[in-house]
Order: sequence, then C-alpha cells, then structure tokens
Amino acid sequence: KWVPEKQERLTRHLDLIAPQVSEAAIPGIRMEVRQLLLETMAFQLDLLNIETLLVLPAGTQRLRRERYATYQDHYTDLKQLQGEIIGYVTEVERNELNAAESRALNHYLHAARLALYSAKTFKDVKNNLDAFEDGSPFLDQFHGVLRKRLMACHMRIARLLEEDAAKDPTTEFAALLRQLEVDDQQGMRSVNDAARTGALKHVDLSTALLVNRAQVRSCHDLALAAAEIILPEEELQTLERIREVEDAVRSENSPSAEH
Repeated sequence: KWVPEKQERLTRHLDLIAPQVSEAAIPGIRMEVRQLLLETMAFQLDLLNIETLLVLPAGTQRLRRERYATYQDHYTDLKQLQGEIIGYVTEVERNELNAAESRALNHYLHAARLALYSAKTFKDVKNNLDAFEDGSPFLDQFHGVLRKRLMACHMRIARLLEEDAAKDPTTEFAALLRQLEVDDQQGMRSVNDAARTGALKHVDLSTALLVNRAQVRSCHDLALAAAEIILPEEELQTLERIREVEDAVRSENSPSAEH
C-alpha cells in the first residue's frame, strides 16, 4: 500500500490504491488528472469572477476555497496536486507495465502538465485583466469578451469531460480547437482596430494582444489535456491529422502564401 506523506494530500483517488496494482492504479490516475483539469477550470473562472456552478458539471468536487487568501494560494494547490499525481505515476512506472499501460500513463502525464501550463498562462495575466476593468471603455468591453470566451470554452470542455454526453468527442475537440483559432484572430483584429481608431491607447496595445493570446493559449492547452484523457490512441491520432490538414489549409489561404 502506498503510504501518504504526513502533509495534507490533495489527491482523492490514489491514497488507497497500491501503485503495484496497475489495473487499479492507472484508472485512478486518470480520475485524478480529470479532477486536476476541473480544478484548473475553476481556478481560471475564479480569476475572472465567474461562478463555477454556471460552468462545471453538477456535483464537481472542489478544493477548499476558504483556504485561499489569494489566487496564488489556489495556484500553489494546483501545483501540489499535479506533483502528487506525478509522484504516484513514478511509483507505478517501477512495475512491469505492458505497452498499452505505458502509453496511457504518458497521456495522463502529458495532460497533467498541460493543465498546469494552462493555469500558469492565465495566472500570469491576472493583473492585466484586473486593470482592464478600470481602463478605457474598449478595455472594459474587451474584458467582457474574454469572460464570454472563457465560459464558452470551459462549458464545452466540461461537457466533454462528462464523456457520455459527447456523441463524437474527436469531432467536438477539433471544432473547439478551430473555434479558439477564430477567437484569437477576431481578438487580434478587434484590438488592432481599436488602436487605429484611438479607442485603445497605443501604450495598451501590446498588453491587450498579450491577454488575448493568453486566454486562447490557456484554453487550447486545457482542451488538449482533456483530449489526452478522453480519446483513445487512434482517435488522438485522428485529431492530430485533422489539425495538420487545417493548418495546411490556413497556410495556403494566408495572404503571405499568395506572394
């Protein structure tokens, strides 16, 4: 039996599962990574003061929010949860695993890392987001756009994490990633147009572009993390092929490709 450390642990599914029993340990890791994704979504929603009950699946268990004096405290718990998962995976990997089990662990580890990348990307622009609310009318309006985009993205990911709700998850993931590309391009156009018309000060231009890209990147990483724990190996390959084809089409249709 894997003995927990003395400090309070944040994992919910692993402490009573022996890492030597891969048949139980690997599904437990998957459940724990899913919880990390949901908690990362909650963290990002909290950063924009969006009520998590509006977005996350009903009955989602949360880390105790009353323990957080600041959003940095919440982020620290996300890092701890990720670290506990990785530590447990290391214990499981000491056993003799078959090829399918090794691939599953690699996908789950990748998902856990993507979740933290997503959380950090959005955390790092928190102060910029707060400044938008007290900025120009355009920045205040753009802040509202970012809130709507984040909610829309997280609602789609939450639905996919419920798994039985999605009839064709591969297609839905591809559509979500496509929408994020659209959001990014529309956001950049909106910011640049505002700068040209004077609705946005040039000194705020780079910050607005940074926040636009951060919101898209954080959702992009979170969507890929969800795909890693939901889609079987062959469907992940299908999703990658879809993305490659769409990237090639975008490159062919870009203005630079015409010259």
